[in-house]
Amino acid sequence: MVKELPRRLTIHCAWWIRNENLDSAVSQVNRTFHSLAELHPTWRSWYLLPKSIQFEDEPDRAIFDNTDLIRQKFLSSQKSYDGGPFNYDLGYSIMVLSEPVNGKGVERSNLWMSCCHRTKYAGYNILSIQLPTKEHAPDLYSVDLLCRTVNILVEVWDPDSLVAWDLRTKLTPEPWVPGPVLGWVNYFPRRTAIVDEELPPGWRWFEARGDKQIFIHEGGWPDASNAQHAAAFKQMFECIHWSEPPEGVTRVP
Repeated sequence: MVKELPRRLTIHCAWWIRNENLDSAVSQVNRTFHSLAELHPTWRSWYLLPKSIQFEDEPDRAIFDNTDLIRQKFLSSQKSYDGGPFNYDLGYSIMVLSEPVNGKGVERSNLWMSCCHRTKYAGYNILSIQLPTKEHAPDLYSVDLLCRTVNILVEVWDPDSLVAWDLRTKLTPEPWVPGPVLGWVNYFPRRTAIVDEELPPGWRWFEARGDKQIFIHEGGWPDASNAQHAAAFKQMFECIHWSEPPEGVTRVP
């Protein structure tokens, strides 16, 4: 019998190809670390993954505020076509872990990103923060903290979409492939979609959103087995007016 993985929330944002460079990515990653550190104690510092399972008992290496190490890790992740020369247009990636130092997997946040994609063949740029289980960090599941985290990531990265959800539950279709779906907390810039100002029952705007389209499902995490959730998400999806997908991305018929 396959053991079911613990349910964990993920804050996931994506943006299409841009003329981003390594210097700006290093600076923005470090800015992200600093901004998250102000929100919660478990985000006060960030650490590299062990080099391999052989090194898993060694002390974690801190990467917080170490721009040289951030740059080094990005450069070591360069991608290529079929094992050929490195192609800078395919971007860089990095994965780091939050406190507690040398903690077990479900006790820590995992931050993974792939950025500086400058060709459609590299696909979307992605930044994803998987939270610890609610048992280990219940404060991170506060809707106010989630909204403030979303607000910060929007300020730093200006994504095309940003959603907090569990990556398993899809109650709305994708407007294009791969495209955003609705979750507990959601953000879309107006270049991606226009959201009706009057939200349907079960939804509300984040009060401190400013001019950003950040909105919340009041029922919490979407649950596919909950008929009220299914109805609420269907109504919310109908309040969103999607723009044309980016060039190179296919709209769902």
